Amino acid sequence: MQPTLPIPRARPDDSSWVLTANASRCGIEADGFHCAAGWAGTLGVNWQRAKCLDEHGRALQQDVYGSPLTFSGGDSDTMALALLRAVYSCALLSI
Repeated sequence: MQPTLPIPRARPDDSSWVLTANASRCGIEADGFHCAAGWAGTLGVNWQRAKCLDEHGRALQQDVYGSPLTFSGGDSDTMALALLRAVYSCALLSI
């Protein structure tokens, strides 16, 4: 799945152009598995690549003012995220 978002911009010389933000994502998450008595958890991993494209579909590294469009300075940025969540619940006794 590659969602794109057209972002209207103006060049310094006032001729208009369109910048498109493009992202590719993939991920999986397992929720609610029980590890031991009273313990439950979530485990997941996600991956994403994002880049900016001009009106012809070419990757851009800088905006019209020379500022970088990615953190890496390349055509695209890649991010990986791992998630591990553990929850313990116990019953409270009332006297």
